[in-house]
Amino acid sequence: MSERKEHHRSAEVTAFFNGRGKAYADKVGGADKMFRFPYKARLECAVWDIDLDSADILDIGAGSGELYNRVSPMSDGANYYACDLSVVLLESHRASDERKWLGEIFDAPFHGYKWDYIFLIGVVAYLSNESLDRHICYFREHLQERGQVILSITNVEAWSVQIQRLTRRYIPRSWFRSKTIGQSFSTLAMSYMEVEKKFSPLFQVHLKGYIFPRRIPSWLGRKWAPEFVVSFCFLDQLPQIND
Repeated sequence: MSERKEHHRSAEVTAFFNGRGKAYADKVGGADKMFRFPYKARLECAVWDIDLDSADILDIGAGSGELYNRVSPMSDGANYYACDLSVVLLESHRASDERKWLGEIFDAPFHGYKWDYIFLIGVVAYLSNESLDRHICYFREHLQERGQVILSITNVEAWSVQIQRLTRRYIPRSWFRSKTIGQSFSTLAMSYMEVEKKFSPLFQVHLKGYIFPRRIPSWLGRKWAPEFVVSFCFLDQLPQIND
């Protein structure tokens, strides 16, 4: 994808979330239980079994601050920073202004940090492959030696995702204009095997769980869960996790 097309895609995603930011923040905040429940489940999966005390945390695609609201009570002295493209969503974020950045992480003033944890929750779906590659380069440069990147991925193998793709292909998008399925930009979906291949050999990938809408076993989640959460770190630094 050319730089011009990448910029156009980023502008489309930004406009989409600015246009529905208030409604999105309300849904995530609990007004829509059908939306809230799986969103909360993937957050719980993302922070499960990690120690955030005194950690340097970067939240890319922080939105209205759901991760911040979740980790604040469970972390002592954590150094949290947020980044998002949507001004509407960031206005709802409770972090102080000096810890929020409107725009791409590559242009953020805190780019010199080395992070213990980098989160991308509900973000990868809105990236292009080229943009994801740029983020991987950022992780390589800005992740602490024993740090972790934790992200959620749309599961391309799930039946629901396959049906959604068929819907986008054959049904006019104008019918779903207010939904992601009706937007002009495509969404990025991957299988767990594709994630392992993309992040290797530099990183070691660990599957934290499939979400449908709670965390479910992998053998069931592969075809039924529309999303899964992974963590990865530099090779030989992955902590032992007991399921």
